[in-house]
Amino acid sequence: MEHLLGDIPPLIAGYLPPQDAINFSRTCRKLNSQLSLTVTHPRQILTNFAKRDCNNDCHYGFQIPVISQVSVHSILIVMNWKDQGWGNRKGRVLVVAERENQTNDRASLGQRLGQGQEFAGGRVVYASGIAPHESQRLQIILKPRLKESYHIWYVVGGGGAHSLALFNVNVQAIVFDEPSR
Repeated sequence: MEHLLGDIPPLIAGYLPPQDAINFSRTCRKLNSQLSLTVTHPRQILTNFAKRDCNNDCHYGFQIPVISQVSVHSILIVMNWKDQGWGNRKGRVLVVAERENQTNDRASLGQRLGQGQEFAGGRVVYASGIAPHESQRLQIILKPRLKESYHIWYVVGGGGAHSLALFNVNVQAIVFDEPSR
């Protein structure tokens, strides 16, 4: 029975948002040792990503690095973002999960933004709202799956003179220290 109870806290933590999982692990020493959750230091992966466009196509941006040597509870992506600062607001950001070893001709995927979860041979795991005129913080939380990679896609907006800028993109992970998790 004691062993069964030992399997339950990691399952519970897996359903919790990152901060709640950390708080749950700090409830008592026994839970802390069972869960072994650690927050990695933020890692800046991009300082400035600015794009101009005159259409509503979805374009490939960049891959989000995910730790693969240990079990990951969640990934936190934090950045500042904004559009051109005037006129209509149309810019947005997507995170798409792709299966391991999946090959896509990303150059030809620009116009395949669908309404469902399927996109570019992967699945949309995050879709932002519309980018603000003034720089604001954007926070994305992912629950990574084994054998998947994660990629930023973006829409600048049609009609001409639109732009989208992402600044100071940082990634941080909450990982299970214990390899058996």
